[in-house]
Amino acid sequence: PRAPPKKVPTTTKPAVLLPSSCFSRRRVQPLVINQSDQALMLCTKGSTSSTQKRGCVNFINVACYATNVVVVLLIGQYGAFLDKPNFARLLEAYPTLLTPVDWIVHTAWPVIFASELIWVVCQIVHSRTARHTLLAVRHYYVGVTLSQVAWTGLWVYQVGVLYATSFCLLSALFFLLLINQATAHRTRNLGDFWLLQFPFSVHTGWILFLLVLNVGLVLVDSGVPNDIQYPTAIGSLSALGLFGVVSLFTVYYADLVFPLTLAFGTVGVWVELRDPVESIERSFTDEQLGVVQLTALVASCVLVGFVIVRGIYDVVWGRPRPPLLEDDNGELVLTPAEQQLVSGGFDNYHVDDLTPTEHRWIEGEGIAQPSAPTYEGDDDDWSQELTPEERKFVQTA
Repeated sequence: PRAPPKKVPTTTKPAVLLPSSCFSRRRVQPLVINQSDQALMLCTKGSTSSTQKRGCVNFINVACYATNVVVVLLIGQYGAFLDKPNFARLLEAYPTLLTPVDWIVHTAWPVIFASELIWVVCQIVHSRTARHTLLAVRHYYVGVTLSQVAWTGLWVYQVGVLYATSFCLLSALFFLLLINQATAHRTRNLGDFWLLQFPFSVHTGWILFLLVLNVGLVLVDSGVPNDIQYPTAIGSLSALGLFGVVSLFTVYYADLVFPLTLAFGTVGVWVELRDPVESIERSFTDEQLGVVQLTALVASCVLVGFVIVRGIYDVVWGRPRPPLLEDDNGELVLTPAEQQLVSGGFDNYHVDDLTPTEHRWIEGEGIAQPSAPTYEGDDDDWSQELTPEERKFVQTA
């Protein structure tokens, strides 16, 4: 005869039943971190205090930011240090249908570098921002800096100006899109948004607008007839509006700042064409100017309108939590706290890496295990959907 099962000794601590919202049907893969991730995460190993060591990437970002401010803002925008024309004077030399009003150009870069200054400081003094910078921004900001320095140098010294600057802007846009994709996945609260995502969202939107503006500059510099410049301007403004709208609904975690930055640039085009420069008035008819002006206004209104719609959707139905990250091989790339959440060990978790709900689960109301299933029925019946192993885990959590 089979021996009777041994009784499991009970503990004084009552069992904690997890609510149905704590479970997910998605099975968690084993944690695998490649060599580059291990090198980037060395600074987060060990001490969890705010004075822990920072990686070399954090300090390289400080140097890159200082280089950007000196070259792009001071030399390129304001014409300091060198007796060379700045961006505003060069835009006057190449009037296009896509050129925005002056105050748009003078406002965009200070906003970008002011927001990135906060990020640069926080990724040195704030441990959470430092870890997210290592795992999300990585070395991409170095590529952004090199591209913008080359773009500014070609503009200021007018060395193969327009064609070469297009490649520089494309390079900067590529690295910024990589940063945006990574930071969006790690934005879990409002602080992460303002410190990590907002600076690069504005930066990406402005670089994309400058790339479209550069198309008009290339046409003017190449002597392309006005009959081609006119439809190109309409198509470029329409493409900006379409790209901004598509970005709101084709990504898991929508970025509202990026399309607003595009709307900011298109509004500048509309304002400028209300009182265009003399060369533009001579080159195009009033009807053509009116159509381009209307296209810019419609593009900006559509962008703002869809941002409002997406914002209302996120408020009413809830902004989704970013999914777990995966590396190039499809393996999970987790923060230290996420790794401990998956493995079940919570001795050395870092509270800054947790959402308030995760922290509450760990401290006494239960532990969130992403390996259990989701049941969307009545709360009284959710345990019936568990396997024996999962039910045992719930009863002994």
